[in-house]
Amino acid sequence: MANYSLKLDGLTCGGCVKAVRSAIEALEGIESLEVTQESAQVVGSIALEKVLEAIENAGFEATPLASD
Repeated sequence: MANYSLKLDGLTCGGCVKAVRSAIEALEGIESLEVTQESAQVVGSIALEKVLEAIENAGFEATPLASD
């Protein structure tokens, strides 16, 4: 099980948070997810690259902070 902490850039409102949350939730293998305007915490059996790609496709940027 992977655990990713991400710094999110470009989120300015609740709609942005919802868009990122929806993009990540659509991925297979997500066990838990917490998204704020500043960060995301993702736990699941999914590659970090897939999570970053989903966030980018939603129109935002993310930088990995740490992974376990």
